[in-house]
Amino acid sequence: MAQAIDGMRVAPLKRFARVGNGGTPTADEINWGGDIPFVTPPDLNGLDGKAITTVGRSLTEVGARSSGVAQPGDVIVSTRAPIGHIGTAVADCAFNQGCRSVRAGPALSSAFLAYVLVSARPEMESRGLGTTFVELSGSGLASLPVMVPPLGIQLRTVEYLDKETAEIDAFIADQEQLIGLLAERHASKTARVLSIGMDESASVRASGLDHIGVVPEHWSIVPTRRLCTITTGVEDSGNANPAGEYPFFVRGREILRSDSYLFDTEAVMTPGDGQGGTGKVFHYYFGKFQAHQRVYVFKDFSGIAARYFYYYISAFLQPVALSRSNTVTMESLRRPMLADFMVALPPLDEQNRAVDYLDAQTASIDALIADADRSVALASERRAALITAAVTGQIDVTSGRPRIVRPTCEAGSVPTSEGEL
Repeated sequence: MAQAIDGMRVAPLKRFARVGNGGTPTADEINWGGDIPFVTPPDLNGLDGKAITTVGRSLTEVGARSSGVAQPGDVIVSTRAPIGHIGTAVADCAFNQGCRSVRAGPALSSAFLAYVLVSARPEMESRGLGTTFVELSGSGLASLPVMVPPLGIQLRTVEYLDKETAEIDAFIADQEQLIGLLAERHASKTARVLSIGMDESASVRASGLDHIGVVPEHWSIVPTRRLCTITTGVEDSGNANPAGEYPFFVRGREILRSDSYLFDTEAVMTPGDGQGGTGKVFHYYFGKFQAHQRVYVFKDFSGIAARYFYYYISAFLQPVALSRSNTVTMESLRRPMLADFMVALPPLDEQNRAVDYLDAQTASIDALIADADRSVALASERRAALITAAVTGQIDVTSGRPRIVRPTCEAGSVPTSEGEL
């Protein structure tokens, strides 16, 4: 039988670390644009405990007084929208109310703590509570059970995981670079057809639009409001069912699901919530779907094929949208901007030919992107499983072999008060 880890202790996180709360100052200019990085949940997305090196906004010293403040080595965890993004501060920084900081005590390595919290993401998500939005409270995070081995084993575990995850991360980075190159190729093919059409010999004229340049002379330039109706969903992101699952997706690639809001025609959607998806576009063909209140839905198309509209705003909306969005507190889209977004419009028969051509030309690219996406997902799953196995002692980090762990939590095996931090 494999040997257990001597000295492994199980106790609530608060026995080994302190949890701090965040906040957001008012929009007053005196609070923003200073030298103090301001961390929000999107800034932590994809870090999986690694260093926080890039943030979207910053605070002045005055603004930081209304925020949480973290020190180098503190682990910052998003505890709402969504729960479980994790990064490590490498400098003094502030963070908003969607995050909490965790500062390791002397019995806990900060780097090991980051890996522990990455492993604990499913448990953190299950502890989220709320009706308007689901949030992991400070007490819920502090009471999270963790397994903590002696400090020497923690450091060896960090060394092992740094090496093993670096190899996985390099593979994921290669796949994501491939996805980016394929996406650029996809965008290039699409933009060319949408700007000059299928007949490259046609006479052209200036469109008057910065995002498109010249267009064939017989095309029209039409605002979106004349081509479709624009609505939003009515539900907030916090309306989870009793099992804790959201009845719809509000951000990222999937922003819709079935069982609500029947539309008789096709719909095209873009999120306007500033959570990393602003201006991305999705096309839904039929049936029912439910949209978040910050998702804009384009439907009831007239004079334009829904699929053509999808291709057009996929290619041209996002840069324009981000340049005109409200970025004081978050990126966000406003309906008037979308209603006045100008579309270079060929006749319907040309639209349909362009759609058929683009569907055919981009299908192979989309298949390659899907393959790379699957590889990234599998590698990410392997990474998560490896971290969990290592921090819980299921792997002997000196040999990389499995072992049986019998953690102790009997009297005297864990600190008895927060004063022992």
